[in-house]
Amino acid sequence: MINAWRLLDTGFDDGFTNMAMDEAILTAVSRGLVPPTLRFYGWDPPTITLGYFQKAEEEIDLCAARCLGVQIVRRLTGGRAVLHHRELTYSIIAPADHPNLKGTVLSSYLRLSQGLLAGYRSLGALVELAKGNPGKGGGSACFDTPSWYELTAQGKKIAGSAQTRKLGAVLQHGSLPFYFDIDFLLSCLKLKDKTIKERLRNTLSRQAAGINQILNREIGYNELAQALINGWSETLGWQLHPGTLTAEELLWTDSLLEKKYATDEWNLHRRNCS
Repeated sequence: MINAWRLLDTGFDDGFTNMAMDEAILTAVSRGLVPPTLRFYGWDPPTITLGYFQKAEEEIDLCAARCLGVQIVRRLTGGRAVLHHRELTYSIIAPADHPNLKGTVLSSYLRLSQGLLAGYRSLGALVELAKGNPGKGGGSACFDTPSWYELTAQGKKIAGSAQTRKLGAVLQHGSLPFYFDIDFLLSCLKLKDKTIKERLRNTLSRQAAGINQILNREIGYNELAQALINGWSETLGWQLHPGTLTAEELLWTDSLLEKKYATDEWNLHRRNCS
């Protein structure tokens, strides 16, 4: 059953645990211990995830973020900083030779985006897949411009995803905000002066939104998750079976949390202590 997938809903966790769990599942999938996995989760407290190559102290106001109760954690995936707050996050983890993921990063990204597109449209959102905007969006924040095949509604980016390939497996995870809080995000970024801050504020107000801001009604965690389950099932034929983390995955999560994701060495300096 090539389209049999494990479905996980791990609920709300802190950012360190969420990123450790994604890598633990990636390890298990790469070793053939678990099936391809779709995971949904949320964040408590609010967390900024840094792209793999970002320089934390150059782009994030660490003092302000900590004063606001925001965690800082580095992702395995590239891209720019994302504030995870009042959102649903998904991760898709499967062998790199899986039919839905083999080929180029861009081609697999397009296939996975079809499920997101179908899910959002089922909620009544007039959503489209963006074409990339070369030369734009060079700032610290992910949502200031859509990349190839990311979701837009009313010309605004409503989802941001990133992908990495490691150990013969693929991890793609994405931020699906219900509300996009521009002021909260700007309070955590290190910006040179007020002019740059206002310019970014204007850019984000034009180009980013949450699904509830688009629909002008309340979509909750469970409703959005179910819409996406239906979207991927319909577009890619996934047969999703609810499951739980294995004992090995739980052990790896704890180990990665202690040795990597809860450390300044990894989060601030990209030094892997594991």
